[in-house]
Amino acid sequence: MHEKGRILIKKAIKNGEVIGLDKSCEYLSCHEKLEDCTFCYCLFYPCNDPQTGGYEKLHSRTGKPIWACSSCIFAHKTKNAKK
Repeated sequence: MHEKGRILIKKAIKNGEVIGLDKSCEYLSCHEKLEDCTFCYCLFYPCNDPQTGGYEKLHSRTGKPIWACSSCIFAHKTKNAKK
């Protein structure tokens, strides 16, 4: 797990709440059917699991393969964020 993901989990547990949709974010809407931004930096990235809707693609600038996850909503569903 990425360190930033670990920090977000600890913060959410400490506060005991999810933040919901961050309407002030300049990157909104980064995911389809977005419900919750508590885990904005994905704690699972790169999951490499195509069942999430993600897929491998070439980075537009570097040409190197990256995991594209804009279709993934697992961590961004309110019920999952609360768990």
